[in-house]
Amino acid sequence: MAGMRFNSTPAVIVAACVLASYQTGVQSRHLRSLAIDSTRDYTHLGCFVDKKSDRVLGNKLADEEVDTEFCYDYCEEQNAPLMATQWGIECWCANEVDLDYERHGEAGELCDYKCGGDNKEICGGYNAFDLYVIESLTTIDIDDGPSPTPVVDEPEPTPPPVQEEESDGRPDGAMNDDIVKIIEVPGATPGGAGWADSYSVGSKCYMSTTFDHGIGEEVVDTPIGEMKIRDLYDMLQAGPGSAGRPLYNDIQCGNGPANDAADETECPGLVTEGEAGCGQIGPKWDLSELVET
Repeated sequence: MAGMRFNSTPAVIVAACVLASYQTGVQSRHLRSLAIDSTRDYTHLGCFVDKKSDRVLGNKLADEEVDTEFCYDYCEEQNAPLMATQWGIECWCANEVDLDYERHGEAGELCDYKCGGDNKEICGGYNAFDLYVIESLTTIDIDDGPSPTPVVDEPEPTPPPVQEEESDGRPDGAMNDDIVKIIEVPGATPGGAGWADSYSVGSKCYMSTTFDHGIGEEVVDTPIGEMKIRDLYDMLQAGPGSAGRPLYNDIQCGNGPANDAADETECPGLVTEGEAGCGQIGPKWDLSELVET
């Protein structure tokens, strides 16, 4: 894809032939149908790394209702041929003719945040975005290398089996009602509540941390801009308290960002369930109160 160039030419409609990359393991939950809505002609290009110091796209809209079609409608209004979803609630648009969207690399399994507007869809991740091309606004030229193989008449590959969910929406094997996904991690034997940096209540995650290992200085994206976790902690509600709640080693109930301790990467999930709870991931922070309405 190094030679791919995007030209904003609404009058010329050329169908884009893009091969979707199917991942295995935890990424199997990221597979999405690429069937194009009759009124929304977009194609998924992949998941790519973003950096706060060097944003790949511009023109951001943050909204709790963001999903793929929401982002399409917004970027089409901007006459932008490229659109991306990120961090669950962000939509980005790009008008650049030769956007180097791969300059930070492919993100793979980092795109694992459910869309705020549709929890059955994925909208990027932490410093990672799902990129789409709006075909009616785009002509795609390949400057070097062989042309992509058309897949219109070929059967779609069979994706790996997706983790089954119980009737109440919980992943099969969830240890409590707050678990939203289960990931594969090396696993470690946690030290109990002393490891907890967060806790969950229903569909919301709350911070309960001593800001050890420099986690308070970590900068994260929010609907109102970038800020340190310590500052975000001061803005969010304190919550009902962690006593008797599901406790997580990770600052955001397993959804990241992690501190710089190796054991947190090995065990981001439930710390009171032993090694078996390490891959049990809860909900994210609810930042809806930070979004202007």
